[in-house]
Amino acid sequence: MAETKTKLSDEQILGLLQPDIDRAENIQDDLASQRENSYDRFRCELYGNERDGWSQTVAPIVWVQHQSAISSLIEIFTDEFFILKSDNAERASNFQKLIRYQMFRKQDGYKRLYDFLFNAGLYHYAVFKVYYKEDYDLEREDYDRLTADQLIQLYQEDQNRQVTKYTEAVYESVDPNTGEPVTEKVYEKVKILKKVIKYAGPAFEVVPPWEFAYSADCKITDWGGIEGRLVYHKKKITLDEIRKKENAGIFRKGTFAACKELAGSEHELEPDERAIKYDADDLTETITDSERSDEKDNLSKQLSHKECYVRLDIDGDGILEHCIVDTIEDEVIARAIENPYEKPCFRIGGMIPEPHKVNGIAPPEIVDYDQKIATNLIRFIQDMAAMSAYRNPITNDVRMQAMLQNRKPFDVILGDPTKIGEVPVQPPDMFILKAWELLKGEREETTGQPRLNQGILPDSTNKTAHGMNIVSQGGARRLRMSAMLMANGPIMGVIRDFIFINQKWRTSDPIKLLGTDITINPQDLDGEYDIEIDIGVSPAEKQVSAQQLDLLVQFGTQAGIPMGIMTPEHLINLQKRKYSLLGVNVDDSMKSITQFRQDQQAAAQKPKQTDWREYLQIDKIWTSLPIELQAMILSQMLGVQIPPQALAQAAQQANQVPPNPVDPNKVLDMQKQREQFQGKMALNQQEHAMSREQHGMNMQMKAMEGAVKNSGATTSPNA
Repeated sequence: MAETKTKLSDEQILGLLQPDIDRAENIQDDLASQRENSYDRFRCELYGNERDGWSQTVAPIVWVQHQSAISSLIEIFTDEFFILKSDNAERASNFQKLIRYQMFRKQDGYKRLYDFLFNAGLYHYAVFKVYYKEDYDLEREDYDRLTADQLIQLYQEDQNRQVTKYTEAVYESVDPNTGEPVTEKVYEKVKILKKVIKYAGPAFEVVPPWEFAYSADCKITDWGGIEGRLVYHKKKITLDEIRKKENAGIFRKGTFAACKELAGSEHELEPDERAIKYDADDLTETITDSERSDEKDNLSKQLSHKECYVRLDIDGDGILEHCIVDTIEDEVIARAIENPYEKPCFRIGGMIPEPHKVNGIAPPEIVDYDQKIATNLIRFIQDMAAMSAYRNPITNDVRMQAMLQNRKPFDVILGDPTKIGEVPVQPPDMFILKAWELLKGEREETTGQPRLNQGILPDSTNKTAHGMNIVSQGGARRLRMSAMLMANGPIMGVIRDFIFINQKWRTSDPIKLLGTDITINPQDLDGEYDIEIDIGVSPAEKQVSAQQLDLLVQFGTQAGIPMGIMTPEHLINLQKRKYSLLGVNVDDSMKSITQFRQDQQAAAQKPKQTDWREYLQIDKIWTSLPIELQAMILSQMLGVQIPPQALAQAAQQANQVPPNPVDPNKVLDMQKQREQFQGKMALNQQEHAMSREQHGMNMQMKAMEGAVKNSGATTSPNA
């Protein structure tokens, strides 16, 4: 992105940002201590009032509630959880497959969704960051000597080349044409890095809660967006990364040189960051920046980097613009540009959001007291069981007291048995066990996650299947509400951002989806799209949905397609959607919509060959004709010699099976042709009869002439 020309100086920009940054850090300091407490409860850290020799167990109420919630939600948001709709169904389907390919194949989308749901189930909110990303490798090219023209030619061939190191040299030579001395400037030992792009498109990540901050005026907008004076992503950056970003044109020229003097400053970890990364696992930091090296140009030195999304009048027109300002150690401005996203590129959501607030309620705060009570009860149970089993011996013998202090089963104790007694211990009160069971019921009402919904069946239940189904649905109701808030909030926003980035930074080359026959052309990304997200919660609900889809497929084959209200494409979509609900991939087991349409078009263009067997069963008049006459008619109509024996055999086989439906127009044509043939046959018979009659008359005339001649010959001698 090109640097925006700004009329504000760096000092003015830092002066405008610093007050909001200070307030944002104050907000995060308060939230960080609460996040640290939530994480301690999640990891079952000790409360601090434990005593040696007594039970120190911590009930894992927060952990169980957290894992139960996210394990149910993670099943919903797989790579088939959303559908794109548009006026052009085929284009929407291809765009949908492209987004899934980018989210779950080009990056680990499942892991990112898990991280988001993990944070949402443990803290006040979770944060997605969606942005345009270019993932590339740097290929090195070395040249011993290049002229200025050769160097320019390399740039023209590929603008992704960048010279990182060279040595200038001047050579004098003599022009062979003029004989005058010529001075030529060349570049020796040239090192060029060529950027080879592996992926360019939308990317998303989950921002750790200690790296995200916002000003006090911020509020949540549609689909999990955030809006306010300042939102920033605070992270650490090395000098090596600063130099690479400067060489790539992301940071200003001279940023690396200005940041070298800042290297070596110490940074304190946030309380929640330290608790999560180190304290919970009993890890300690062994290496700090100052211990690593004292050199100012050490490229591994880490600096504080804030990527600020702020509204500033950067061009002096009196209107606030959306800007991105990168600061290093709050002293050096590495970048100040207009925001191409036109908003902070974050999506925020939580399990228990509250209206008019950015931060919601952390779920561990709801069950924190339940965990304390359960911890006390389970410690009481363990302590009473220990007292009942081990007892408390009493003796006035010092030597026996020393031996009893660390006794083990089957140990032989040397002492006087009459000098030992024990403190009487009452048997465990059953009220504690009943209170433990009552607490479980109270927790089910608090969290909305009953044991039946978690697959845990109580031993002492005599519940009907209908009653168990009601309890399970009651628990799924709250999960459905949380899933709906997530789906129509930050996750919907992520998909909308993917559409926006694909359309804004579109590639000029077609995108081939590996493993499929789908190619996305740049013009296929145009248009407006609607997003539909399916949030079926429990496996039982998915089974019911799959059964309903089966019934719809049945209706389509029996009535939908014959009536014209459904097409085979609808059946293909229904089958794929059903198996997607069941978690079965059947893409390679049936034709895609594109393949099906291509086969239909090929079948329609193929000329149909006429078969004389189609004419066997037309009506009773035709079948009543002699077989020789049928063979003669079909032979003249089709221009094919048909033996009467073959026609009789085919007619006999056709009469044994139900006749195929015949086109009425074909029947009419057959009747017309039969009538014409019958007319010709009648005319031929009439002509044949007339010729026979004429032949008979001719024969009679000849006979009469012969008789006359014979009579004349007999009478002449007498004369």
